[in-house]
Amino acid sequence: TVSAAIAILHYCIFNMDKNVMVIANKADTTAEILNKIKDIYKLLPFFLKPGVTNWAHKTVVFGDTKCRIMTAARTKEPAIGFTIDFLYLDEFAHIPSSVIEPYY
Repeated sequence: TVSAAIAILHYCIFNMDKNVMVIANKADTTAEILNKIKDIYKLLPFFLKPGVTNWAHKTVVFGDTKCRIMTAARTKEPAIGFTIDFLYLDEFAHIPSSVIEPYY
């Protein structure tokens, strides 16, 4: 999970206008992943940190790069209406097939 958090943050720092969606089997898991991303961001040197315009419980938006990280728990429609450039599915094997099939 830490490696995934690093990869997601790297993607948001060095790309422009990208949307990242983090989906997990439980809302607590998505919150934990987003907290790891935030903790890693705080440890970066100042010259690597893009400005943050939204630092919410389920979303982080970087103002300088216009990248956005969103989280969602397992649902049949976690990202309807969003363009997703980077999708991270954590604990996907533990999501019931009744949710996975409509998701695809």
